[in-house]
Amino acid sequence: MHIAQTGEVETRPNNWHDLFNALVWIMFPRAKATINAQHAAILEEGGEAEAKHRSPARDALTVFDEGGVIVATDDPALTQLIVDFEWKELFWRRRAELQSHARFFAFGHALYEKGLDPYVGMVAKTVFIERVDDTGEADRHLAAYFADRSRFRSPKAMAPMPVLGVPGWHPDNSSEVFYDDAKHFRGKSAPAA
Repeated sequence: MHIAQTGEVETRPNNWHDLFNALVWIMFPRAKATINAQHAAILEEGGEAEAKHRSPARDALTVFDEGGVIVATDDPALTQLIVDFEWKELFWRRRAELQSHARFFAFGHALYEKGLDPYVGMVAKTVFIERVDDTGEADRHLAAYFADRSRFRSPKAMAPMPVLGVPGWHPDNSSEVFYDDAKHFRGKSAPAA
C-alpha cells in the first residue's frame, strides 16, 4: 500500500531482496506498477478479510512478483512444452528452435536473489507473452497481461519452469545429460486415481 500511496519503493540497507526488487522496478516499471495497483485494488475491495487472508489472485501476483519469468515466444508449440513439463524436448531437442523463437526474461526479485547461490531445482512461474526482444517491450506486454484479472486468478494458472534449464542460464546445461536429472526436470505427475 505504501508504494500505491506514495510511489516510493522502500529498500532496507544491506538487503539483497530489496535491492533486486528496486532493480526490477527500474527494468519493468509498467509491469511492477500494474501488479502493485492490482494488489492495492484487491485489498481495497476485500477490506479486512483480504488483509488477513490473501486471496488466490493476490497469491498469483505475489508468486510472480517474487519468482516469475516472462516467456516471450511466437511459437505456441514451445509454450505447450512448458505447460506439459517436456523439459528435455524443450531445452535440448528443440534447443535451436527455442533460441530462435523465444526469449526468457527473469522478473521475480526473489529469483534474482536465489541466483546469488543458484541450484538446479530453482523453479519460476511463467507468464507467456508474444515474442519481443527487449525489456521495454516485455514490460509493456506484461503490464497489459496483469491489467486483466481473469489472467491471474490463482498461482496454478501459471506454469512452473526449472529456470536453469534455459540455454545459457547454467554452465552445465550445454550437455544433454544435464536434462536427464529426473529430480529437477521431472514430468507432470500422473493424475490421482
